[in-house]
Amino acid sequence: MRGAEKLWRWIVVAALLSLGPVAWLQYRWIGDVSAAERERLRGWMRQAAERVARDYEEALFEQVRGVLMAGEIVEGGWFKSMEAAAEPRPGGPWDVVAPRGPRGPFEEWVILRLDERKMREETWPALISRQWGEGDAVAVEVRVLENRPGGEVLFATRGWKDGLAADVEVGIWGGGGPRPPRDRRGGPFRPPGAGPGQVVLQVQGGDGGLASVVERTRIKNLALSGAVLVLLAASIGALVWSTRRAQRLAELQMEFVAGVSHELRTPLTVIRSAGENLADGVVTKPESVARYGAMVRDEGMRLSGMVEQILGYAGVESGRWRPSMERFDLGELAGSSGIFVRGDRQALEQCVRNLVDNAERHGWGLERLSAEKNSDTARIVVEDSGDGLDPEEMELLFEPFYRGRRSREKQVKGFGLGLALVRRVAEAHGGRVWAENRKEGGARFVIELPLDKSDAEADSADRG
Repeated sequence: MRGAEKLWRWIVVAALLSLGPVAWLQYRWIGDVSAAERERLRGWMRQAAERVARDYEEALFEQVRGVLMAGEIVEGGWFKSMEAAAEPRPGGPWDVVAPRGPRGPFEEWVILRLDERKMREETWPALISRQWGEGDAVAVEVRVLENRPGGEVLFATRGWKDGLAADVEVGIWGGGGPRPPRDRRGGPFRPPGAGPGQVVLQVQGGDGGLASVVERTRIKNLALSGAVLVLLAASIGALVWSTRRAQRLAELQMEFVAGVSHELRTPLTVIRSAGENLADGVVTKPESVARYGAMVRDEGMRLSGMVEQILGYAGVESGRWRPSMERFDLGELAGSSGIFVRGDRQALEQCVRNLVDNAERHGWGLERLSAEKNSDTARIVVEDSGDGLDPEEMELLFEPFYRGRRSREKQVKGFGLGLALVRRVAEAHGGRVWAENRKEGGARFVIELPLDKSDAEADSADRG
C-alpha cells in the first residue's frame, strides 16, 4: 500500500512538472503558427491586390481604345473630357495620356480626364468587391493614391486608417516605371515624370492591420491553450484529491470494521457468559438471576442500538430513506413548545439523542438542550461543558467513520456514524448542522431546519 501510494505521488509530481515544458512548447508553436498565418494572409492579400491592379489596367485600356475609336467621349465611360496635345506632358492623377494612333483626328497625343465621381463611387468599389467580400477570413481596407509624398488619394474604403501602415502595396503599371498595360498599339501610356503614372494600390488587413488581426488570433489561441492546461492541472489536482479522499475513506472503513468488531464482541461476550452461567446453574439466587437477566437485556438493547444506527446510516446514504414530512412541534424534543416544523419526528428525535449522547460521552456532560426560532428557521441547540473541539477537526466531524483524536486517545466507544447520520437527516429536511466552540468552554452543536410556512407566516403577521 505504501509503495503504491509513493509511486502514485511521483507520477502526479511528474505530470504537474511536465505542464511547464508543455506550456512553453505550446507558446512557441503558436508563435510559429501565427507567423506562418501572417505570411499566408499577406500572400493572399497581395495576390488579390495584383488581380485588382490587372483588372484596372485591362479595363482602362478598353476604355481608352473605345474613346480613340469613337473620336469622342463615350457616354457611360470612365472619362469626362479629352483634349489634343502636340506632345505628352505631365498631368494630374486623374489624367491619362494616350497616343492618338496613325489615323486619328487629333494631333499626336490625347489627354483624357477621368470622371472622379464615377471612379470613386462605381469603378473602384466594383473592382475591389470582385476580390474581397464578407466571406473572407480577414476583412480588408483599400486605398488608391499617387505614389509620392502627400499624393492625392484617389479612392479609400470607409474603414481605412491613415495612421496605420499598409500591409500590402501594389503598383498600377508597375508603380514606378510607366508602361502600357500590354504591348498593344494605341494603349494608354504614362511618360516619365507624368503624375498619373505613379499610382499604387494599398491594402490594410482588418481592424488595426494584419499584424493586429494575427495577434488577436494568437492571443485567443494562447488563451484557449492556457485554459486547456489549467483544466488539465485542475483535473490532476481533483484526481489527487479524490484518490486521497478514497484512501482516507478506505482507512476509515477499515477502522470502522475493527471498531464494530470490538463493539459487538463486548456485549456478545457478556450475553454469552451470562447465558452460560444461567444455563449451567451457576446462578440460582433470584436476585442474581434478575441481575443477570437485566445484564442480558441491557447488552441486547445496546446491540440493537448499534445495529439500528448502522442500518439507519446505510439507508440514508443509499437514498432509500425518505423523511415523512409531517407537521410537529420541534420544541418538544428540547422541553419547550411552539416551534413547528415539517419533518420526520422519529428521525429528528434520534438526531437529538445522538447529540445528547455525544455530549455525555465526549464532553463532561450535557450543559444545555434548547430549541429556538427566528423569522424562517428553527434550531435545536445541544451544548456540553467538555474540553471543546479541535479546530483542525471541525470540517471532519460530520464525515462518516471519522472519530476525533481525543475520542481515539480516550478509547471512547463509537463507530463515527452518529454525526454523519445527523448531517444526512438535517440535509434531507432542507436544513443543516454545524459545530462550534463556546467562549465559556465546551462545544455547541446546532441543527437548523426550515420553519413550517404557516408558523413563519403567523410570526410575520404578528410582527407586522
